Amino acid sequence: MIKKNRKVNTLIKEVKLKNEFQRAGIKRVNKEAIKYFVESVEKNVCKNINDLSRELIIKGKKTLEKKDIKEYFKKLKEENSWEV
Repeated sequence: MIKKNRKVNTLIKEVKLKNEFQRAGIKRVNKEAIKYFVESVEKNVCKNINDLSRELIIKGKKTLEKKDIKEYFKKLKEENSWEV
């Protein structure tokens, strides 16, 4: 569950995201669409962080390393469980 007080999207600015959409060929973007997109990304980021945390606990590790992230995304890609 995502806490409403915590903001994950500090790195995702609306203007930068709008510029990325325009670079991809989308000329106009509704503010509601951007807000929904950011919320979806936040949910996926929080889910990934929680899953990585669980895997570290299972492995008995305290430090997250690059190889742990690669293994996690490889496993996630095999499961095809990307949800919007």
